[in-house]
Amino acid sequence: ELFAALEDIKMIGLSSNELSGSLPDAVGKAEKLMNLDLNSNSIEGTLPTSIGNLRALKKLELGDNAITGPIPRELGELTELEEFALYQNNFVSTIPVNLAKLTQLRSLYLDGNALTGSIPPS
Repeated sequence: ELFAALEDIKMIGLSSNELSGSLPDAVGKAEKLMNLDLNSNSIEGTLPTSIGNLRALKKLELGDNAITGPIPRELGELTELEEFALYQNNFVSTIPVNLAKLTQLRSLYLDGNALTGSIPPS
């Protein structure tokens, strides 16, 4: 699998293509990844919980896709995250409270989803 083979990669930029399918669970094996940009594709399915293994990640951009389900609470483990974009997808449920652990966060884009509930306290 792509992510397992790229365990030493630091950046993946594949935005504005025609990629489809779901993000594989093996994404969590790319533990040195600092930037994952898959904005503006046709990625669907739910986000794998293994994404929480990407502890070096500073930039996660998955906006403008067709990703569904709740936002995984494991994203709160990405404490180095500075830029976080999940806009224009099909996320449902509430914003996970543990996203408040993302103290390095400088930008957060969750617009264009079907999120409910209150905004978690910081």
